Amino acid sequence: MWYYAHFREVTVETGQTILPGDKLGQVGRSGFNAMNPRSDTHLHLMLLDLDENFYPKAINYFEWLKGAEFLKK
Repeated sequence: MWYYAHFREVTVETGQTILPGDKLGQVGRSGFNAMNPRSDTHLHLMLLDLDENFYPKAINYFEWLKGAEFLKK
């Protein structure tokens, strides 16, 4: 399960198949720090797995992402 935060607009639907390079949404400024001048527009992205009790557990995907090849549309 992927978790995204600080989207102004989501342009995909639940269950929709997406491809590399597809637009998922428009990044915005939301949350507590959005009011602070030091807070740039940014996106939180988290990969979660569900344990045997269906509790979400964060997965560190940094090494996978570092080695990923990106396709240009």
